[in-house]
Amino acid sequence: MEVNISDPLFSKQWYLVNTGQADGTPGLDLNVAEAWRLGYTGRGVTIAIMDDGIDYLHPDLASNYVSTTPAVLHPSLRRSLQWLVVVGL
Repeated sequence: MEVNISDPLFSKQWYLVNTGQADGTPGLDLNVAEAWRLGYTGRGVTIAIMDDGIDYLHPDLASNYVSTTPAVLHPSLRRSLQWLVVVGL
């Protein structure tokens, strides 16, 4: 499957395909390009994003909750702390 990206801001989304932009480490990304090449699209998948009020002690979340701040891993994450209180399922 050929992957064509038409998003004009795609090159700024280092977490999708990291080529070293924003002082990142090339290859340290979500590896989505390979998933797209294999035909995975996400069609039929349901997700939830909760912006606040997360019960991190809930049995379904407790063993998977990470309370440390990975902002130290990448300087570009320090610009906004909004992502610290967002959980994706």
